[in-house]
Amino acid sequence: MISDLMPSSNFKQPARSGLPANCFKRMEVSPDADIDDDPYPVDEDEKENRVYMSSHNFMDNFARRFYEIAKKINRQALVAGASTRAYRISCHDERQGTEGKWAKESALDFIPTIEVH
Repeated sequence: MISDLMPSSNFKQPARSGLPANCFKRMEVSPDADIDDDPYPVDEDEKENRVYMSSHNFMDNFARRFYEIAKKINRQALVAGASTRAYRISCHDERQGTEGKWAKESALDFIPTIEVH
């Protein structure tokens, strides 16, 4: 559960994301760890908790849930030829016209995203 990763202070409880806890990682870092030329350096012993997202686990979760997603958009047939490539799931889509007179082919990429507030 995401709440297991959150310390008791410094963080508000995040909105329900539906993502498993392994998509997140909590780390203690110095507050200026991402600032190269900080004119006001802080005490090296001072630490703050930050939560990071694991892109590998996030993509793995997305790939495992792809059938559910395809089903929700009424496109289950996409799963048959789907392949995972780096940060996306690529699919081949083919649609028949009325009375089978024509077909339309397209390549579709599904890229997982997360809304940040």
